[in-house]
Amino acid sequence: MTKVEEYSSQIPLIVRQAFKAFGSDNRCAIVVALYEHDGRLTFSRLKIALELDPRVLTNELKKLRNGAIVTHYTEYTEGKRDHSYYELTDFGVDILKAAFSALATPHQPITADIGETVSTSGTSELTPVPIIPTQDCWAGSRIRREVTC
Repeated sequence: MTKVEEYSSQIPLIVRQAFKAFGSDNRCAIVVALYEHDGRLTFSRLKIALELDPRVLTNELKKLRNGAIVTHYTEYTEGKRDHSYYELTDFGVDILKAAFSALATPHQPITADIGETVSTSGTSELTPVPIIPTQDCWAGSRIRREVTC
């Protein structure tokens, strides 16, 4: 086992897949659209809301499902298929809350393996890293306003 594998294996696979799931603007938009529509939408409604090609949407939803951010289910009425929905999972919502909580907390530099502080200022003193607001896929969304940190 390489050192990279040794270290990376300490983060559960589901968490690594969840981080990958948020790795595109399309997938961030899908998550926001689902959240802003009470957490679930049909494929057709998602396609219309986001103006995405059906093949692209299918691929992006697959990646979100692999990351356990979104789930897919079908409702039946009187034994007949009614509607098929995509929905945010509790895990997906928890990841959003954790991310916003982390953004609201000042962070310190990562410390080296031997306890030595990694510092850009040349000192070994830990200092909070300022949070610089960036334009991201959550800016201005209902998620940002409703998820409390």
